[in-house]
Amino acid sequence: IGALKPFRILKCWRDVEEYQDFVRDKWKDFKIEGWGGYVLKEKFKAIKKELKE
Repeated sequence: IGALKPFRILKCWRDVEEYQDFVRDKWKDFKIEGWGGYVLKEKFKAIKKELKE
């Protein structure tokens, strides 16, 4: 079983306007259903995947 890697944000990223817009837009676009904790986890996982592309 592989270990999960946590989602990290560096403080310097907050200063990059394109990053903030990217995350905000992606966060709104993801349509994930379920209980709050599950939705939060899946949205972080989806944003992490998008950032790697």
